[in-house]
Amino acid sequence: MDVTTAMRRAAVFFANREAVVHGNDRFTFAQAWERGCRLANGLIGLGLKPGDRVAVLEGNSKEAADFFLGAGIANRCACRSIRATARTRICTWSSIPAAGP
Repeated sequence: MDVTTAMRRAAVFFANREAVVHGNDRFTFAQAWERGCRLANGLIGLGLKPGDRVAVLEGNSKEAADFFLGAGIANRCACRSIRATARTRICTWSSIPAAGP
């Protein structure tokens, strides 16, 4: 079972249980699923195709949970990157060749 299927089921069977807790922010499985679906629709709306890699500079946050769930729902590959600092070198992710089979 993949993460997307597990979360979809959890959103149905455990809709009102807490899934994401970050500081004072708390989201149930149903709320986390809805947030992930909104982000997935945004990625699709940007023109990303299934299997495209999507990277984000983030830390430990509720937005990170949204990103990984949304990328999975949209069938895009989430690539976690490091937190941005003054020394972070930003590159164009699309220029990195995909690994072949």
